[in-house]
Amino acid sequence: MQVHSETLICDKKKTRHRFWAWIIFSSLLGLLVAIALFIDLHGHMGYEEFHHMEFLWPSSIFLLATDGSEKSLGSFVIVSGAFLANAVLFGLVGALLWPLGRQIAKLLNLLKRPI
Repeated sequence: MQVHSETLICDKKKTRHRFWAWIIFSSLLGLLVAIALFIDLHGHMGYEEFHHMEFLWPSSIFLLATDGSEKSLGSFVIVSGAFLANAVLFGLVGALLWPLGRQIAKLLNLLKRPI
């Protein structure tokens, strides 16, 4: 009974570690997406690409507040806030998708087992 209890505790710690690693990965992905789209924003972005940007970087709406004051400290804070808001949003979406990913992983493990 003691060995089974220790195994469950170890499994819970591994699961918790994987969960937080997934949240950090999701957040970093959101941050990188926002930075890449911000860099591309200064390039040539057409109407169709702009709609993809709104979907992948919803907090880009914050950038409207920087219109006319692009090189000020306040603009830097607003753009940084837009980056961080996207990272938080991707982290939350990652947390919501975590149970689905675990179920898919369990299903794939069941499919790999020989009958």
